[in-house]
Amino acid sequence: MAHGDTLSPKQIHFAALVGSENKSQTEAYLASYNCKKMTRRMASTEASALMKIPKIKERVEKLRHDVSVSKHAIISHDRDWIISKVTDIVGDEEARHADKLRALEILAKISGLYEDNSTQVVIENRSSDELKAELKEKLSRYLGVSG
Repeated sequence: MAHGDTLSPKQIHFAALVGSENKSQTEAYLASYNCKKMTRRMASTEASALMKIPKIKERVEKLRHDVSVSKHAIISHDRDWIISKVTDIVGDEEARHADKLRALEILAKISGLYEDNSTQVVIENRSSDELKAELKEKLSRYLGVSG
């Protein structure tokens, strides 16, 4: 690691790849360091060690947070823009009734009025012996008893 609290250019590049570009730690290490004589497993070990350095870990977490905030802002802006345009159609006196109805339907979907809150149940046909064995195994695991 570089002296003191500063990160080396390679460490900065590694953190950027992991934090901003969603690369795996190993991929980021291979792209940031000279790994010609290194196996992928060795690179993975080195990448893992880098992520244990507090300053690198903090930088990766900050970059991930910044990316998340940016994505949320873009999605929020796009959502607001869509709502604005669809609301304009609803309020447009010259718009056809079919267009207004479709705009209201879109607004209802955006508002979550059409969310499907149903639950799916999957029924498997198993014998009583299979069920008994599964229950016994789960109970043993839960209670910490070897069966």
